[in-house]
Amino acid sequence: AYFHPHVTQALIRYNRNLLASPALMQTALTARELSILQNMATSATNRAIAEQLHISEETVRTHVKNILRKLDQPNRTQAVLEGVRQGLISLE
Repeated sequence: AYFHPHVTQALIRYNRNLLASPALMQTALTARELSILQNMATSATNRAIAEQLHISEETVRTHVKNILRKLDQPNRTQAVLEGVRQGLISLE
């Protein structure tokens, strides 16, 4: 799968952080979840994300639920902000 350079850079940073902090491994986002989180940062709808990634809307909804749970955030906006704070994604 192809990832935007920003997502690739975020994955590299995230994996380095995981190696430095085993506690983070319990809440580690998958590569697909990081990709969806980056798309969420652009205010993309579940439908738009599904079309871009060639997956179903239901799959996107499941990933979003997992992202919210893993980042311990109540909504998409807060999850995006937490992702930026942790250096997982970029708003650029």
